Amino acid sequence: MNYREFEDTIYEQLKQWRTAYGWHFSMRKNASTGSERDRFIGTYKNSYAGTTFWKIKAGYPGSSSDTINLMCTLEGGEYDYKFELRHTRSPEDHQNQLVLRFLERLSESEGPPFDRIQRTPSDRKHLVDVIRSPQRKYSEWETFFEDLRQDLAGFIPLVDAVLEDFCTEYPEFEAARLTAEDSKLFENKYEERLAKHGRTRLPGDNGSKSFVPLGRKTWERLLRDQEVFEPDDVVLLKVIYQSPDRENNAKAIDALIKGLPFNEGENVRVNGAVSRLGKRIGKALREEHDLVFPENNEGRDVYWPLFFTGRTRDGLFFWKLRPELVAAMESVLDFSRQIRRLANASPLNQIFYGPPGTGKTYATITHAVAIVENVAVATVEEEERSEVLRRYRRYQQERRIAFTTFHQSLSYEDFVEGLKPRINKDSEEEAGEVEYEIKQGIFRDATTTAIYSAVEVSEADEERTALNFAEKYDAFVKMVQMNLAAEEPVELKTWTGKKVYIRELSEKKSMWIYHGTDGETKHTVSRQRLIKLNNKIKEKGEINNINKFIPEAIGGANYSAYYAAWKAVQDFVPSIETAQKDEYSSVDEKADIISGLDLSELNFDVAPAHVLIIDEINRGNVSAILGELITLLEPDKRLGAREELRVTLPYSREEFGVPPNLYVIGTMNTADRSVEALDAALRRRFTFREVAPDPQVITREHATSGQVQVSDLDVDLGELLQLINRRIKVLKDADHQIGHSYFLRVRDWRGLATAFNDRIIPLLREYFFANYGQLQLVVGKGFCAVEATETTDFAIADDEVEDYGRDYRSYHFPAPNTEGELADALRQLGLS
Repeated sequence: MNYREFEDTIYEQLKQWRTAYGWHFSMRKNASTGSERDRFIGTYKNSYAGTTFWKIKAGYPGSSSDTINLMCTLEGGEYDYKFELRHTRSPEDHQNQLVLRFLERLSESEGPPFDRIQRTPSDRKHLVDVIRSPQRKYSEWETFFEDLRQDLAGFIPLVDAVLEDFCTEYPEFEAARLTAEDSKLFENKYEERLAKHGRTRLPGDNGSKSFVPLGRKTWERLLRDQEVFEPDDVVLLKVIYQSPDRENNAKAIDALIKGLPFNEGENVRVNGAVSRLGKRIGKALREEHDLVFPENNEGRDVYWPLFFTGRTRDGLFFWKLRPELVAAMESVLDFSRQIRRLANASPLNQIFYGPPGTGKTYATITHAVAIVENVAVATVEEEERSEVLRRYRRYQQERRIAFTTFHQSLSYEDFVEGLKPRINKDSEEEAGEVEYEIKQGIFRDATTTAIYSAVEVSEADEERTALNFAEKYDAFVKMVQMNLAAEEPVELKTWTGKKVYIRELSEKKSMWIYHGTDGETKHTVSRQRLIKLNNKIKEKGEINNINKFIPEAIGGANYSAYYAAWKAVQDFVPSIETAQKDEYSSVDEKADIISGLDLSELNFDVAPAHVLIIDEINRGNVSAILGELITLLEPDKRLGAREELRVTLPYSREEFGVPPNLYVIGTMNTADRSVEALDAALRRRFTFREVAPDPQVITREHATSGQVQVSDLDVDLGELLQLINRRIKVLKDADHQIGHSYFLRVRDWRGLATAFNDRIIPLLREYFFANYGQLQLVVGKGFCAVEATETTDFAIADDEVEDYGRDYRSYHFPAPNTEGELADALRQLGLS
């Protein structure tokens, strides 16, 4: 990352916070040569960007920055930030004397992030008090911005409060928060500089060359030139084209193309692919267009601006297809077969982890709906929760979303497949007897419905044949059911023309065929095997000898009965009454259809997405539950991928693979088990996303913005959450914090008492079991108190043992039931 990208990333995030929280920030007003396009105070040489959120009149010889600064620094590809309080200790006029006095008072503030402040020794000429970021260096923007947001959420209100009191004491003090009008002036000033000195350079462009984008006609000609655009290049562009607003970041694009059948091999990465394509285009157009690329700081050509414009969002740099290229692609390329869903770039396998009550399950619902609907998560988050839940439940009913919870007794047989007992209800002679059958588990049910959805949208003849015959079979069975209800057996004819009869149907819609209306010998014709037979007949075209053809197609069976049933279904013309399909087919019926198909012919790229949510994934023995299937979860090992793998299942002996349109979302409670303690094989195959306690959720979602009155105490629930969690992190660790959801439903003192008595204190007692002294340090004596000490006498023992006869401590847990008791308990906790 170069300085320009770094500065743009900081600017884009601050701009979002300006809109969300009203944090108006300063930008560079004046620019010397070489810094005309800079947004902030700072230099390329020193790689820092500085801003402030206040306008405080100050000045002294040698000063070049504001008195209260946020400084973000880039060094060696890593970054950090700090807050600075800076002024001379020898002010010359009254205003500057007040500035020094104000900063000294501000420096003595309490509360985060001022608990990390490093103060300047009093003998120094300048006051330069510094609050550094929690981490010394960051390599991930997400963590960097989350820490910065939390610090700003504490820093800005605290500075405002001290400033308000100071201005009341000294009305002549010239200082105030920046406003929307100030932001407008900063932006206008920046635009004026750009108009005078040129637009913002592309990231990496050192201004030494002028870049002119290609036109639509040129792009159309290049797209048709197979020596320039190879098949892999077209796939790559289609992946980006399918993203929202035709843009995405490099990390997400790499995740999307992983598992796609690229010709070059498995290590295709968007940066390298774009560079190789850019070089080919440059070679093809160099003479005709005098094509010039921007250069990076090392003087090397940068190729991505040929295809994309760029902007920073959410701490990531997004590549957006140029409109001329989009128009050419829509004119030249075939989009009838999509490349990949996942407009929101969701990983195929991901786990949300965090302490209890942080909203992990809440997040899975949002992400699952976004995946199924192929929209960005942010789009779903903006909707009313009741509407999201309504659609979530509908997708569950449609089997597009499945939900399960791992626990210690869950086994491979429950999750994948196994032998399960059933009570025989099909035969009068054997009714009530226990028999065993191979039953699909939760995971295999999910894969079956995902594969079936690919069959439904397939245009291949084999898949359409299987679907059409299955629908005919179901309609035929409905007709049989109506006839049997009227005590009329259904007549069929065998290969030789002999009559046989359907006199019964099993629970699974298998036909029981008898020779004669009163015959006792019956032959079972199953739905699954008849569909498989139909596929083989359509493949061969005709049957010359059923005694040879049928066993080769489906194995041992009564050939006459199977042919008679197949012929009856094949010739059956459904009536309106029988042709009406059930709204949702059973999983077993779907398994029947896909069992005989060649899954390698399916086009999963156009298949609807399915989601399996596994709650509390760390509570089960993942290795034992998934068994050999854990490898099949990898994106490049799924059906249709370049490294596709299948296994033979131990019970059914059927070949099995995981479809690429099935997304797995897990949750794990870090208070039970840390991420590091998870099976290494699982960690390698899942993307982990932390869901941490967030006081801002209380501010946003709570009915009174987190403010509750308890007697004479004004309780801020967000601050209460932070106070408790700070103590837990010191005494235990971050994995054992409590989540914001414990306070979201609190409306008054009764709700707060209930939250403590019924949920928070019992949870913390588990955390601090046998060490209630530490628990008392967290919640105070009002919720965890020491009982009166007692003594007891013991009998004499031969062995030398510890004397328990002296005083010992015993704890009890008061449950405040009145407003006064709760107020007292909260004061002892540390509120005032």
